[in-house]
Amino acid sequence: MDIDKEMEVEVERPVGKKALKERRKREKETTTRDFSESSATIKDLVVQLDKMFVKREEMDKEKLELRKTIEMKHEVEMKKLEFKEKALERQYQDFVRIEKQKILSMFVDSVLAQYHKAFKAKQDALTAKWATS
Repeated sequence: MDIDKEMEVEVERPVGKKALKERRKREKETTTRDFSESSATIKDLVVQLDKMFVKREEMDKEKLELRKTIEMKHEVEMKKLEFKEKALERQYQDFVRIEKQKILSMFVDSVLAQYHKAFKAKQDALTAKWATS
């Protein structure tokens, strides 16, 4: 019993040296062609990967620059707000100082008016007392 017949595999057997040479030549050409096609495909993939890598680096660089720009703008805005806050705080302190001065002035005027009234009343009483005596 032949093993090839059992497995139903067809094996190509060269008839002679010439057929063997041709078969080896065909296999070599096929292998060389496959390698050259694979090499070209690999080169294309490498080129595409390089392009993707460069594009990714450019995008990362742009993102970093954008982030720095945003941070700088944010920092400038924060400084502006701090300046405005300080200006408003100074205005508020000036307002409070002026209001305190007004209140103190009104209090002093009120107290002085009361003392003046009391002094005037005493003076009038003394004048009346002297006039009657």
